[in-house]
Amino acid sequence: MLNLIPNFNPILALALFMPRLTNNKWIQFSLPVIVLSVYYYFNGGFADTLGVFASLLFATWCANKFNEIKSILYSCMGYFVLANVSHGDLLSWTTFEFNLSMFISTIMYYILFKITERIWQIVYQEV
Repeated sequence: MLNLIPNFNPILALALFMPRLTNNKWIQFSLPVIVLSVYYYFNGGFADTLGVFASLLFATWCANKFNEIKSILYSCMGYFVLANVSHGDLLSWTTFEFNLSMFISTIMYYILFKITERIWQIVYQEV
């Protein structure tokens, strides 16, 4: 049975959403990497994380180059390949479960970010 809870995090959605928050390219690319670095620092180290960091940079690049749907799809595929190649386990059931939960959480968080952005725009226009 699929367990969707273990990888329910917003980091890939944050990398996808950063170009909507600022035009500063340095902030767009570095903030998700900094957030993930802090997480790994406090949770046991950086073993086999190069692919995860590369997938965040790829997601932000996709968000700058493509529309929303394509950027989400490409970044999820990029995460699957980059993160799992760095771990050396690309085609196992555990990898599939982990990535499925990552993709679902990315879409859900991205929708949540879009709703928050829209509410902020409505409130900002009324003030």
